[in-house]
Amino acid sequence: MATRIISKNGQVEQESQYSAEELKVRQHNKQKELPTVYLPDYSCMTHNCNKCNNKRKIAYLNDDGEFALKQCDCVAEIRIKSMLRKSGMLDIADRYTLENYTTGETWQEHIKNVAKEFIADAGQNWFFIGGQVGCGKSHICTAIVIELIKQGKQADYMKWHDESMELKQNITDSEKYDKRVKELKTAPVLYIDDFFKSAPTVADKRLAFEIIDHRYNNRNLITIVSSELQIRDIIAQDEATGSRIYERSKKYQININPDINKNYRLR
Repeated sequence: MATRIISKNGQVEQESQYSAEELKVRQHNKQKELPTVYLPDYSCMTHNCNKCNNKRKIAYLNDDGEFALKQCDCVAEIRIKSMLRKSGMLDIADRYTLENYTTGETWQEHIKNVAKEFIADAGQNWFFIGGQVGCGKSHICTAIVIELIKQGKQADYMKWHDESMELKQNITDSEKYDKRVKELKTAPVLYIDDFFKSAPTVADKRLAFEIIDHRYNNRNLITIVSSELQIRDIIAQDEATGSRIYERSKKYQININPDINKNYRLR
């Protein structure tokens, strides 16, 4: 039904082809908001959406022809972006995807296929990739985490060398130390990058065992580990921790022998 636009003096100024409810829908969808998104932790981020004009809801007519609102697709995108930021992986998420992972050689195709199988099967299994420097280990692990986040899983990221050093320095600050270690122990998905990059100290081994053992004993926690060491080398460094990683990642475990031709940083 058309809607008449009436002027102040009561004269018909214009007759719209839209009903009153349709006009409400059009008015709502046309209105623009700022792209700022306020998150539950009181931080904020920017996400611009041309579909809903940053209102995060889209107006439409329901089956009764009445004005109604539905959530815009950008809300799911914001949730993923927020989780990536919380996991510390937002800055590399666009580059380190499955689609961007080079598969020009057979060994690369194998890595990608194992990663895809793990993503489809991720539950009580772990993923481990170790060995040759510069062959895309961090790339494929990051891509796995991104896909799991898209499935709605909360993830955390630990750059082993940097964060283990920081935690050891803060061990006397029990509140700060315990809070972060608890996060690493209980994250639904945890990616440990460059595990045991340098020869582990007694303190390193103690920290690694505390995190790995807790996750080993809680079968619903997914752990992804990359390292310049192959699994046998990790076991040689620390059998208690290494054997737990070995057992849980046995189905999705990739060890890459040294081969400078596989170092893509040199190309």
